[in-house]
Amino acid sequence: MNRFFGLRKIAPLVEGYMLPAGAFNPSGGWSHTYRIFTLASSRLTSQGTLALRRVPKSGGESELDIRIERPTLSGFSHFTHAEMSCMGNELATPLRWRVTTKIAQSEAERGYLFSEMTKEVRFQEGALVFTCGTMAERVAVAGLHTCRYNLLESLQRIVPEHFSGVGFSCMDELDEPTPGHRLSYRETVPVALGNGTVPLRLFHHTGSGLVPAEYWVGPQGRLLFFVSGIEVLVLEEEDGAKIDYRKDVQVFNEAAQRVGAKS
Repeated sequence: MNRFFGLRKIAPLVEGYMLPAGAFNPSGGWSHTYRIFTLASSRLTSQGTLALRRVPKSGGESELDIRIERPTLSGFSHFTHAEMSCMGNELATPLRWRVTTKIAQSEAERGYLFSEMTKEVRFQEGALVFTCGTMAERVAVAGLHTCRYNLLESLQRIVPEHFSGVGFSCMDELDEPTPGHRLSYRETVPVALGNGTVPLRLFHHTGSGLVPAEYWVGPQGRLLFFVSGIEVLVLEEEDGAKIDYRKDVQVFNEAAQRVGAKS
């Protein structure tokens, strides 16, 4: 593990991670919830969750539902909800999607003050057409494109032996595309988890405006760990079943500590 910078940074989580024993079909229907962490000064801080649900469609296409919640201050959270219709390729290229963001105390509430915004996007004749209220923008995109979060789904379907890497334009936060990105398979590595040593596939994502990212995929296709700079994602729930990875690991939550100190 020591020669892989991403895994080395989150070693306490990896070493105590209990890989699910049940069967998993990455091309079927499933839901995954990831814990979002930031890593600074060797300390992990919980920063919310990212929930991804896949519904398979005919011809290998899929519908993706992405929900992100990041706690802020005074009981409020920042919510992002994206609904996407995607191709069945190695990038889960979105053909059309709708994204709503807001600040609220719960996902069911309307956005606080004027924080709520909805944007619709469709891919049409070599361009992405963005619509927000009465405003519309057309952005040309050459070659393949995808959103960063779509890779959390597509990587689970990739068979390394049949994958030579792919270049594309990437939308970091479901928005403006940036060309010159590349997704590549590096190697398969035996990694010691909490319930034994298993082979994990390592994929790299590089490109402008992005801290190089590592994706670690389990033997049945589950994406277990994502590391990019100080951002970390850990799979903690599959189809509603919790995955144990915190045993004997201290995970700090600075917001909770601040609240506790005041009480």
